[in-house]
Amino acid sequence: VLQSVQQQLTAATRKDNGQPDIWNNLGLLHLNASKWEGAKTILTPIHKIFPEYYDAVTNLALSYFGAMDFETATKLYQDVLLSDRQHLEALSNYGVLFLRQRLFPYAVSIFEDALEVNPRSAYVWNNLGVSYRFLNRLQDAHDSFAKAAKLETTDEVRHIILVNQASALVGLSRFDEAEVIYEQILEATERRSAHALIGLARLRARRQEELLQSDGKTDATDALAAQAL
Repeated sequence: VLQSVQQQLTAATRKDNGQPDIWNNLGLLHLNASKWEGAKTILTPIHKIFPEYYDAVTNLALSYFGAMDFETATKLYQDVLLSDRQHLEALSNYGVLFLRQRLFPYAVSIFEDALEVNPRSAYVWNNLGVSYRFLNRLQDAHDSFAKAAKLETTDEVRHIILVNQASALVGLSRFDEAEVIYEQILEATERRSAHALIGLARLRARRQEELLQSDGKTDATDALAAQAL
């Protein structure tokens, strides 16, 4: 299918090679197939000829991002956002770039900007939650994941977001709430969700660990009380 679509787009460029949308779509095909070099080859001329075609520049940045050239990707995203601060895809991808580099405070700032553009983006809410989780802002992470789960329309993706939400709850020691979410995912997937199964196992291990620590503290308190007597 990919090859067939590519042939159709290539044929269209022969009829009218001055249409950047056609070249941009051809570049997207390469991006979707993780063919970063091919995407760069197609999208770089668009950037030079149509520098204000920000969708194509954003896609070019993504091709450098995919090829692990973070410096060039950063420059391209900044070029777009300096001219169009409302470009949602550039903001979203720029945030992910910070996330990938473990620059979590910067990622949070960019994702918050993206949500001002579109507060109903489940993708951005989820990535904001991931950023918060790495900063150990677990309540904020939980709240972001909860919003993402409500907005996401694809079951498979929503289940992944719910796993993230449950993980944040485990971090907050809210084990019962987390277990309910894991069980709901497993019921919906006929207990085939590896993420939920692993998460549930970790939850039970964490709960047991906290119980043992609590018992240890109780024993120590009892011993001190006995000594006092």
